[in-house]
Amino acid sequence: AGGALSSSPEQSSTTCVRIPADLVRQAVLDPSVLDPFLHIPGECLAGGDAVAFPTETVYGLGADATRTEAVGKIFQAKKRPADNPLIVHVSSEAMLEPLVAAAGKEDVRRRELGWGDRHDRLARELMAKFWPGPLTLLFPASSAVPAAVTAGLGTVGIRMPAHPVARRLIHLAGVPVAAPSANISGRPSPTVADDVLADLQGRVSMVVDGGPCTVGVESTVLSLIRDPPMVLRPGGITLEELREIIPNVELYCPEESPVGESETPAAPGLKYRHYAPEAKVVVLEFGGKESGAVTAGKAA
Repeated sequence: AGGALSSSPEQSSTTCVRIPADLVRQAVLDPSVLDPFLHIPGECLAGGDAVAFPTETVYGLGADATRTEAVGKIFQAKKRPADNPLIVHVSSEAMLEPLVAAAGKEDVRRRELGWGDRHDRLARELMAKFWPGPLTLLFPASSAVPAAVTAGLGTVGIRMPAHPVARRLIHLAGVPVAAPSANISGRPSPTVADDVLADLQGRVSMVVDGGPCTVGVESTVLSLIRDPPMVLRPGGITLEELREIIPNVELYCPEESPVGESETPAAPGLKYRHYAPEAKVVVLEFGGKESGAVTAGKAA
């Protein structure tokens, strides 16, 4: 454990915990091999700090999803708009239960959203098929979930990541972890730790390097509350895969019903610019008098 933490000279204010690739592979069968590397990051999360870590989709910037002050550190580090809801990551179904408005306890909230027993059954079926994995389900949020996470909505997006580092870290922290992508808002989502450091160096206290992400795009966000059920954000689970369980599931089309300037989006990725690199872009225009002309510009 003594060599688990390292800070390179140019990363004086952000500690990077680098986990050897062979241990990440071993952790699929024995997650405890990661404990010497994740003990301190787990304590940081439990203590209310923000920590960047790998998932199978992209690197996330996480904080205790049950504490408003901790969640605020995510928004501050990312420069994220406050009306952009967060997705909560759990390491077990037992960690999920307190986050969801339960029948017999918070029936008013469930009724307001039109959520009933059939939604519970369908959610369990989807979880059995796709969890752990890159599927986020929208549930009726319990009173344990702060408004900072839901952006004031009655729903909360939750998923169980498949990456062994992510799940073990959340387990050791002992708290559900709200985690958007670990980048400045609007920038491309990072799939390696060095890209996290390039964006958030000095803005977060710790980054866990668990190697490159295998999926490379965010999780699919699925709303069961809508009728028919709707994919609000495409991602690591395809529409075709979902139709094996929900034949009538549809894909949200932002062109048909865009989110207004004063509206709160139901899920991340629906309102604000994202995946916007800072790079030179060459546009080839063909046709007309200027056929073959080449113009260059910079990505917005």
